[in-house]
Amino acid sequence: EVCSSEVLDKISKLRIEKIQIWLQSISIEVNKETKRWFNKKRFEETLWKLENLWINISLDLIMWLPWEWLKWFLKTFNYAVSLNPKGIYINTLFLNPWTELYAKQKEYWIETKKGNTTKLLFHVKSVKCSKDFSEKDFIVARKYVNYYIEKIKSIDFVLR
Repeated sequence: EVCSSEVLDKISKLRIEKIQIWLQSISIEVNKETKRWFNKKRFEETLWKLENLWINISLDLIMWLPWEWLKWFLKTFNYAVSLNPKGIYINTLFLNPWTELYAKQKEYWIETKKGNTTKLLFHVKSVKCSKDFSEKDFIVARKYVNYYIEKIKSIDFVLR
């Protein structure tokens, strides 16, 4: 979230053209429960510094995070759009075996799609719904995002 001037100096010397940043969620509750933090002012300052280096910025959001209701996902999406990044990538939640979410999926009421594990170097479960973000919410969110995809041509949108 915060780039020191030393890190920015190294980035500028590497002549990086694009950086993908995991925004994930602006929900205080989600960030608290997933042991992340989000400081809007610092985040925007970092984006501004990167943009001044002529770096294209893409933001990643995640759907179906536990404790994130449809309302919060849409707030995060609208915030991401307001930053006018080069791209916004929307990912559905996948459970990696070494994470706390994977270990506590029953406690968090996370349902995964049957027979839909991705074999990479490990088994990753594709999430179907959580207690706070239903399949119906997912459909509403996709319709909302698709509306923006049609309207805003300056941002590359990807739904995964």
